[in-house]
Amino acid sequence: MNSLHKVVVEDVEIGGDYDFDLPYQTGQPQVTTQALKDGFAALKAKRNINILVVRLLALMFLSFGSAFSQVPAEFEVASVKVAIPPADGRWSVGMRFDPGHFVAEYSTLKEIIVAVYPVPPGAKIAGPDWIEKDRYSIDAKAATSATPKELRGMVQRLLESRFRLKLRTEERTGSVFVLIISSKGLKLLPVKFDGEDPTRGAIRYTKTGLEFQHTSLKFLASYLGWLLGRPVSDESGDTALYDFTLTYAGRGGTPLLDIPESDPAFGQPTIFNAVESLGLKLETRQGKLTTYVVESAQRLPVEN
Repeated sequence: MNSLHKVVVEDVEIGGDYDFDLPYQTGQPQVTTQALKDGFAALKAKRNINILVVRLLALMFLSFGSAFSQVPAEFEVASVKVAIPPADGRWSVGMRFDPGHFVAEYSTLKEIIVAVYPVPPGAKIAGPDWIEKDRYSIDAKAATSATPKELRGMVQRLLESRFRLKLRTEERTGSVFVLIISSKGLKLLPVKFDGEDPTRGAIRYTKTGLEFQHTSLKFLASYLGWLLGRPVSDESGDTALYDFTLTYAGRGGTPLLDIPESDPAFGQPTIFNAVESLGLKLETRQGKLTTYVVESAQRLPVEN
């Protein structure tokens, strides 16, 4: 049978609180989704609102309990192990979201959090130092096929179960970066690839920095945000794919942003120098900073 629920929509971009009746068919999420779309359309027409924030949709689903929520199932089989990088310094960091199958290789807990939670690129992840030093390998398979979105929810539950992970968020205004092409012009040549590209977006750590294969500047900006611990937005206007290397001074996998004369790495390029060598530039501006705080997590995951 049909039911009516009143929904309060709260969002600063809409500029106020609104409510409207939302009919839905109990136990049929697809009808619920259409009802949400119809309700938003009616609200938009009534208030002449041109921007409706997509994240409201997720909040709405959470507020209605079992009739709305589609709680991701747990993986049927999941292996979570500590991964020690090889001594030669060449190893690949990566995550794959195949249908019903999630794999993470040599990934830190911080990197996995960024991949599976709605963390804006460059948002700060605050917590114990080991979350960005210790590395783990995860191989998890679902009983049936699952989309990347569904897998992310399943991995969230896996982290909560194996690492006892608990997160909360904080927001403030501060300095952010934008990635632009320098006045001297871009020094990269686009990669041309016919058919499926098996190395698109591949990243490899080296002893002197990072190697990127078939990578867009938008992806680079996102990854720089993670490296710098601050949001980096791509304002280059460029959509091509490139192969390139960033060579910079780092310590423990973290780039050195400023190198004093007393530092043994003095004279080596910083991450900013490395970006400029590509014909790019990072500019500082004011923007919103979101911090994801790891309230609790255990360093050694629960045994498989």
